[in-house]
Amino acid sequence: MHNYKKTRGFSLLEFLLVCSLMVVLLAWAWPGFKGLLQGAESESLLNQLKQALDLARNQALVRHEVVSLRYNQAELEIFLPQGETLFLFPLAKQEGRLSSRFFPKEKSSLSFLPNGNTDSQNGRFCYYPKDKTLPSWVVIVSKTGRMRTLTNSLV
Repeated sequence: MHNYKKTRGFSLLEFLLVCSLMVVLLAWAWPGFKGLLQGAESESLLNQLKQALDLARNQALVRHEVVSLRYNQAELEIFLPQGETLFLFPLAKQEGRLSSRFFPKEKSSLSFLPNGNTDSQNGRFCYYPKDKTLPSWVVIVSKTGRMRTLTNSLV
């Protein structure tokens, strides 16, 4: 006579029920998780931009010469008027769109004078998340070279 002990395990029905429940919960949580990732991406880009603006202004103060910052789709470039590039900030790949505008409108870069002021009225950088018409944040650089950040609740 065989003395078999009955071992307890999962039946196929129990396994399928748990798997289907996990799929439903994952489908429910995915949009929130995706929004969290987009928020982190936006915040990272904002911090990179602020660091580049601070560095450009500080370089103008330290070098006692004009230092400019330009945005061109993949990077922020800090350069001297002679064309010498001081720093390149490669930007992390983003789903949204970063745009820049300087005043007067014909300017393509923001220049900091040796005293830390800008050579124009002001400039701004806006980040638009994918498929959105309103910016998530805006960084405004005043004539005095100071930054002000407006987030999506204030924009």
